[in-house]
Amino acid sequence: MLVRDGGVDDVSVQPADVLQAVLTRGGRSFAVAHNHPGGTLDPSVADLMLTRRLDQAAATIGLRFLGHILVAGDQWMAMPAANATAAGASGRGRGRSSRAGSTGEA
Repeated sequence: MLVRDGGVDDVSVQPADVLQAVLTRGGRSFAVAHNHPGGTLDPSVADLMLTRRLDQAAATIGLRFLGHILVAGDQWMAMPAANATAAGASGRGRGRSSRAGSTGEA
């Protein structure tokens, strides 16, 4: 589901918008993903802050935030939520996308 459509340089996403979209659809857990059109998988300060804010906000209202996925071309990287990592989820991964799906190294 698309929450925001951004420009080449920036998009503003508020945790409340994401959580509202999850709750109105009856969700209990969620992840977010977006592309980095510049081609780098390095998370920006805004990416790190959004991940932390979503994790905290979700925990406050009883939702499970699974993580934040960055996509650059045919590569991806997952930034897991703090709660997902503590629960035994894999850390970070990089991999290649294919038409059959994504595969990555944990």
